[in-house]
Amino acid sequence: MFELLLFVVSFAVISFIFILFYDDSLKKDKVKNIKIISVLTDKFNLDKKEVDNRFLLRGVALINAFIISLTIVCVDLVGTDNYYWFIIALVVIIVLILLCYYIYGNYLKRKWGNKK
Repeated sequence: MFELLLFVVSFAVISFIFILFYDDSLKKDKVKNIKIISVLTDKFNLDKKEVDNRFLLRGVALINAFIISLTIVCVDLVGTDNYYWFIIALVVIIVLILLCYYIYGNYLKRKWGNKK
């Protein structure tokens, strides 16, 4: 039960921070400085004119919060007595980044992909 509470609280706090950061970047017209937009649009062949940057960045914020929160819970389940927590955290982060962004990129491709 503690792990579920830890996941929910960390997810809420981290997603709030990421959403505030990305919304602030959109308000200040720093969209070109946000690397994840260009990476996702180039990798998944998205039409940059049709992409809603606010929607894209909120999805990225939620994905990042999910990855960090799940990694925190996995490391907490392993415990601090074990020295393998760093390796487990690294593997969990890499797998989640690849998996989540692949799924999100394919979703965005279906939504805003180029019709070439």
